[in-house]
Amino acid sequence: MASPELEDGFTRIANELLEAILEFDFSKRELNIVFAIIRKTYGYNKKSDDISLSQIAKLTGLKSPHISCSIRDLSAKKVLLIQEGKYGQNIEFNKKYKQWKGLPKQERYQNSNPAITKTVTKGLPKQEPQKTTPKDNTKKKREGVTKTVILPPNLNKAAWNEFIQHRKDINKKLSDLSSKKNINILIEHSFDDQQLIVDKTITNSWQGLFPLNNNQQGTNHGQSGRLSAPERVRRANEENRKKREREIHGDVLEG
Repeated sequence: MASPELEDGFTRIANELLEAILEFDFSKRELNIVFAIIRKTYGYNKKSDDISLSQIAKLTGLKSPHISCSIRDLSAKKVLLIQEGKYGQNIEFNKKYKQWKGLPKQERYQNSNPAITKTVTKGLPKQEPQKTTPKDNTKKKREGVTKTVILPPNLNKAAWNEFIQHRKDINKKLSDLSSKKNINILIEHSFDDQQLIVDKTITNSWQGLFPLNNNQQGTNHGQSGRLSAPERVRRANEENRKKREREIHGDVLEG
């Protein structure tokens, strides 16, 4: 049974700021992201931090493309202040709530006077039902990657699936050739770096994947990039194969 205690850790936030968050007209998704950012910054006595989409997804259960869209909206509303960080985006929660753009809930509901609504809607023209043309479903839609693309064992499949979903969200379906080229970019990096590459593409709404530079490779919030188990097995097998070839070549020369 869960038994939260302050001694196990807590997040300090001013009551005035907490009340401003509750009064503001956030969507459910935006509110989850706001509290996730507060947890990753104020929860560690930080003003801001480099926070990846995967970290927010782990706290909220939201999908990375949805997180990326909501972060852009919160940035436009001046709720989040975003800068380029060392490992990705550096995110700060703007505690100056009077700078936030948009009506708080109380203001919005105070303006929703039924009498005003009746006056406005009375003069609206009567709308005719819209005529729609039946869709032609004879053509098969290609979604994601076809069966001809084989996923290598050293590919971070979770990150790859996020990239496929991102391409669907921006209505840019992946062809077989594009899939192979993007996969080749990913497998040149460790599992952790593959996730960083996908996160950066989704955050910036890019269509493709781009390799990390030397300063970004092997870093993930201070942790060194370690090879995955399949990658270690693959490399071990490769070394054994080369060793056997050298032994065979040596026997031939001695004979």
